[in-house]
Parts: sequence; structure tokens; C-alpha cells
Amino acid sequence: CVPVALASSTRSEVVLQQLRDAGIAEYFQVVIGGDMVKRSKPQPDIFLKACEELGVEPKNAFAIEDSYNGIRAAAAGCLRPLMVPDLMPPTEEMERLSERIFATLLDVRDYLRVAMSPAQMNQIDCRELARGQAYLRSDVYGECRDSEQA
Repeated sequence: CVPVALASSTRSEVVLQQLRDAGIAEYFQVVIGGDMVKRSKPQPDIFLKACEELGVEPKNAFAIEDSYNGIRAAAAGCLRPLMVPDLMPPTEEMERLSERIFATLLDVRDYLRVAMSPAQMNQIDCRELARGQAYLRSDVYGECRDSEQA
């Protein structure tokens, strides 16, 4: 089983109730609400807390997002941002910060089946991604951090 967290800017009580109402709460090992962190997106705090509670290194975590600030936060935290645009189409900035952009969540599922193989996960180097794909802009977000610096 792959550990899954939900990190939402919405208050945790509201998120948990929505998950229960939808009958999917059991699929999330960790739920982090905006009321559980000091700084909200685009700061990476919510994603870093989710990774910490899951016991997962940020560089090995995917963040599936539809919002610009969510992608910014995931990139700033050195996660692997995957965008599924909702109301706003991807911009050049989102293309730069996202590992991939998908039309649907089903496309994300298919991508994760390949990307989460042990061989692939062992090849991830956050700083290499940051340099090679303009993953983070140091003038905006600071340097991509290793987990021990986070």
C-alpha cells in the first residue's frame, strides 16, 4: 500500500467531514488542514507536514494539484508536482514547476503506476531536478532543500 495524504488549505475538520461524506476517508493515512500549519500555500509548510507525518522524504512524494499556489508550494517543498488543471489553464510558470500536467486524474493514475516503481524512485535527485527542469526558481523560493534541512 502506498501511503497517501491529503493536504488542503481548508480547515481539517471540514476536510475530514467531506471525506467521510464521500465515503473515501479510509484511503488517506494522513489529512492535513490549513489550520494545522502557520503558513499557507504557496509556502510549502502543508506539504512538508504531510510528508513528515507519512514518514516520506519530500523528494519521493508526489503532490497532485489543480491550483497555481498548490503547484508553487509543492515545488518549493521539493515534492514532485503533478498538475491537473481545473478552473485555470496551466501557465508557462506551471509548466516549468510541474513534473507533468495531465488532463484527468485517470491520466495521473497511469503515470504513477510507472513513476512509482522502485527503480524510478531511487533515481530521483531533488537538486538535479531543480537544475535540470527549472523545478524551482531560487530567486522566488530559495534553494531546494534536502529533508534534513527542511
